[in-house]
Amino acid sequence: MTWLQTNWPLLLVLALFSYLFLWDRLEARWVGVEQISVHDLAAKLAGDAPPLLVDVRSPREFNAGHVRQALLVPLSDLRQRAEALLQKNPGRDVAVICQSGNRSLKGSIILKRHAETIRVYNVAGGTSTWRSQGFPVGQ
Repeated sequence: MTWLQTNWPLLLVLALFSYLFLWDRLEARWVGVEQISVHDLAAKLAGDAPPLLVDVRSPREFNAGHVRQALLVPLSDLRQRAEALLQKNPGRDVAVICQSGNRSLKGSIILKRHAETIRVYNVAGGTSTWRSQGFPVGQ
């Protein structure tokens, strides 16, 4: 018990760290969000039934360069626009992208909670990995 009394601040910091950095990843698994690489995304976008690609970055980031097929819906607007977005694209799989994959994970969770029957992908690495792998971007 003495160890616990002495080290409770450390345990609190570890619990907070776990919550901040791991919660979204755990929640994404629970709701059924799938991770997808930029290579798999490129293949899906070129396929017969491409997913709806939602870019959740800010308009400034989007205008600096984005995947050409992407539709801009900033993360701050996604909750309000999710239902209409999914109704315009019934039954269509959705891929969510941002700069690195963190905001898109949050966006993927939001969309998956609105449409449990469709596949929702989080693009791992985001547009930074898309660019670094030599895939084209629009301005």
